[in-house]
Amino acid sequence: MPHATERFPTYAWKLRDAYGTTIVYASDVARLTDRFRRFCRRATLLIVDGAMWRRRLLSHLTIDEALPELATWSVDAILLTQIGRTAPPHAELVERVRKPCPRARPAYDGMVVTVVP
Repeated sequence: MPHATERFPTYAWKLRDAYGTTIVYASDVARLTDRFRRFCRRATLLIVDGAMWRRRLLSHLTIDEALPELATWSVDAILLTQIGRTAPPHAELVERVRKPCPRARPAYDGMVVTVVP
């Protein structure tokens, strides 16, 4: 995954169980690419970088800019992780994330995710 510069890539993980449930985990993403979109195709759950809100940082996605594109991806659900201090309070963020992408939710500390095939 592109993170900061080409010299410092990070990795996205794809986990698949025997029932076909697929989770893609990509916590440090600087920008969305076609290669990443193809990698995520038909995932049950995409967990992706959500570090910034209305501000840019070279090494992380800006949630409000990335969501319109993520809304077009063929994944069942999206969890935004690594929420930074630029994001609004959680309840407000939940509503703002749902508008451009109804399948997306911000994660939170202590969250437990159960994925059912």
